[in-house]
Amino acid sequence: MKRFALWVTAVTLFGLSGHSRAQTEWQVAPYLWMSDVSLDLTLNDRELGGTVPFSDIVDKLDGAFMIRAEGRGSGSGVGGFFDMITITLRDGSVTPVGPDGPVLGDLVTSSKLSMGLFDAGLTLRFGDLDADRFVLDILGGIRYVDVEQDIAITLPGPLETMITRQIDATEVDLLIGARGVGKLSDRWHYRLRGDYSNFGTDGTLNLLAAIGYSFGQTGLFSLDVGYRHLMMELSNNLDTGSSSSDIEFSGPIVGFVFSF
Repeated sequence: MKRFALWVTAVTLFGLSGHSRAQTEWQVAPYLWMSDVSLDLTLNDRELGGTVPFSDIVDKLDGAFMIRAEGRGSGSGVGGFFDMITITLRDGSVTPVGPDGPVLGDLVTSSKLSMGLFDAGLTLRFGDLDADRFVLDILGGIRYVDVEQDIAITLPGPLETMITRQIDATEVDLLIGARGVGKLSDRWHYRLRGDYSNFGTDGTLNLLAAIGYSFGQTGLFSLDVGYRHLMMELSNNLDTGSSSSDIEFSGPIVGFVFSF
């Protein structure tokens, strides 16, 4: 996964390498997505899943990393972008089985969700932000999705039979979208983005709305706050049947943008 992330970063920004650093405008933004996670999993027509709020995700989080990078030739309408999300969540429960407690034993479940999402591509800009106060970017590229779900269920009873399922999906989508960027004043700006990808997954929709404030003598830094929603549909054929997953991430997002 890490090797792929480095590869798509190099390919995406290769078209900008002909410009010197002084001729290329860069933006790098590590960000925090305070998202609820909803997972609807179907195994052989049997539905499982639920929603985990962000307040609980903090306790279940094994690790997460989120960053966005973008480059554009000075005075050029063509640029490149790269967006990366990696997150790992673990959860488990113990449920007593019986009329008044664990008469039959405990039903023990554990689950793990690991997801890597990498977007890379080119942007085509229409308009001049300083002159028009608004620009429209057309986005095109690829979306690489790596999702791994591990589920283990230990049945009550003296045998404590364990049932395990592992779903590992790696897909590459074609991505197309649009983004509007506008200036409210010299310091305040807003961003609206929507994109859709398909062909590997059964469809992935990404929506974002944010407002930001630039600071520093030349406005090279900004703090963006907004809301992001991502919905993904996956399907797999397993040795024991079939599975489908609907995964949704929704919540506030905060990013610190470095421009240079």
